[in-house]
Amino acid sequence: RERTARRGGEVPLPSGRRRRETMVQALCRGERRDCFQRQNKIAAGDYHTVFVSEEGRLMTCGTHSFRDNPQPILGHSELDDEDLQVIGGDSVLVVPRPVAGLADVRVRTVATGYAHTLAVSEAGAVYSFGLGESGGLGHGNEADQHTPR
Repeated sequence: RERTARRGGEVPLPSGRRRRETMVQALCRGERRDCFQRQNKIAAGDYHTVFVSEEGRLMTCGTHSFRDNPQPILGHSELDDEDLQVIGGDSVLVVPRPVAGLADVRVRTVATGYAHTLAVSEAGAVYSFGLGESGGLGHGNEADQHTPR
């Protein structure tokens, strides 16, 4: 409660609507709300980095595909060979590029995992792409997704 107040956040108290809500539950609800309101404009996974430009365009760079798994993870359907450098056997995009699949979407915030990306639009839609291991993309399977979905 003190931490929330120091950050300038509203300190939630149990509301009358939630009859059995404890102080801890009320504080957790407030923390979740505060987290959603924060806007991450840059995030980094193990192999890639994502940025949100001032205009809300999603841009990515980093390992486009791995030597042992040639599936692209940066959200670009196609990149020319001259855009990529081979580093340690992996294809790497060293200069950030806008993700064409989200050209008409204003991105609000981003998050990354080991080799996948999640983006939330200003309208509240969630897009994901990258490696689908352990269902990390939220599509109900473990399939890799090369472009935002």
